[in-house]
Amino acid sequence: MALQQRRVQSRLLAEAGVPLTEMPDAAGNLVMPPGGENPVANIDQMLLVAEQLREAGAQQALAAGFERGGQGEGEGEAEEEGDLPPLGDEEVAMLQALADEHDLLDPYASNTDGEMDGDDLDLLAARRSDRRPRKTARRATVLEWTAIGEYSTEAKKDDKLQQLADTECSGGMWGNGKVGKGWKGRTDKSSGRRQHVRVRNCCFAAESGCPARVRELQFIDGAEEWRLERYGASHTDHSVSTRSKGVSLKTKLTLASPSKKVLSNKDALEVVRRDCGALDERKVKAIAQVRKRLKKQQQHAIVPAEAAGTFGGVQVFTDSHSKAALLAKGALKLHAPFVCGKPIIDADSQTIAVAFSTRNLLGNAYRQQQYGLPAIMQVDTTHRIVLEGHNNMLFGTVDAAQHFHIIGYGLCSSEDRAAHTHIMKCLAHEAELLVAEHRLKQEGI
Repeated sequence: MALQQRRVQSRLLAEAGVPLTEMPDAAGNLVMPPGGENPVANIDQMLLVAEQLREAGAQQALAAGFERGGQGEGEGEAEEEGDLPPLGDEEVAMLQALADEHDLLDPYASNTDGEMDGDDLDLLAARRSDRRPRKTARRATVLEWTAIGEYSTEAKKDDKLQQLADTECSGGMWGNGKVGKGWKGRTDKSSGRRQHVRVRNCCFAAESGCPARVRELQFIDGAEEWRLERYGASHTDHSVSTRSKGVSLKTKLTLASPSKKVLSNKDALEVVRRDCGALDERKVKAIAQVRKRLKKQQQHAIVPAEAAGTFGGVQVFTDSHSKAALLAKGALKLHAPFVCGKPIIDADSQTIAVAFSTRNLLGNAYRQQQYGLPAIMQVDTTHRIVLEGHNNMLFGTVDAAQHFHIIGYGLCSSEDRAAHTHIMKCLAHEAELLVAEHRLKQEGI
């Protein structure tokens, strides 16, 4: 506080323009620094002037010295050197008021009662009314957090975050989303409830300087309650990238979309050129490498890399896509593939026979019977579309217009009678269960 008051004194003296050549004799025993050489010397000079004004009789001597009413040698010399013109009565009164104010603002005085007197309050009010920009003022604009919604479970909160990421982050994710990372405890000032808080930036924050952020709040006072809030800043242009090498994040997310994964490299390059402009040879090679990594990631999401090419990998696939596993995750949808029946996986005899389909495809077996034609089943097998090299057996039927409709697929190690029989029985059993379920619910197929 004392240092701040001394700075206020120095600034007021500098604004008043006190000439050093006319300082009173009461402060003549102190050596004046030159000043004007650098900002540090100027501040030292101002602080020393303030110290001199605190001496006994310095206030009156200062006011008397500026009146210039008498004849003296110093006055004539000052006029010959082009010094300032004589001050009027109003200016002398202003300087006297400044001197009295400095006398009240003694930096070494202590307020025993801990309260501010009237002059200090007046100085504080004057300082607050001063609208000039200050060097220590906050330069960044402080924006507020607005509520997005409240959720009863963490799954609902994560679904909303994913929905916001799909629409606002070009299919990316909000950063700092690792499990158990980034959470900080605090107490809400308005409600007094304890909560955990985590701020997640836009995935384009580092590359495009996007200031958009969302905040997760979890109340930890017993009730499971989640809240999402949004920062006041909006998203910037995500196509602007500061990356100098490789592929931009915007291009990576474009190539990772489901509609672009199935494209060939040539068609994918055409899509990138249409969105991002011309590409040099280095960017073309980088895009090819990105698509290769994306393909590997997609394969490893189905079967782990350490289990690929083994019977264990097939077992992992069947376990994760069984009907019970999908029902537990709530992922058994109309077009979700699942394993039908019990799969045969025997590493000793090198035998594999797995049937899988979707609820919509299984319904084709029932729809074909509504045409008034006898059931016609067609089976074909190909060997080139399965990563593990197994046979892919295709089961389907034909309608009255000779259109082929798929009922299900089968993975088998050989095209023998046992494999055909097992896969056909599994598909027929699941189709009968589907028809019975729809009839019980009185739903159409």
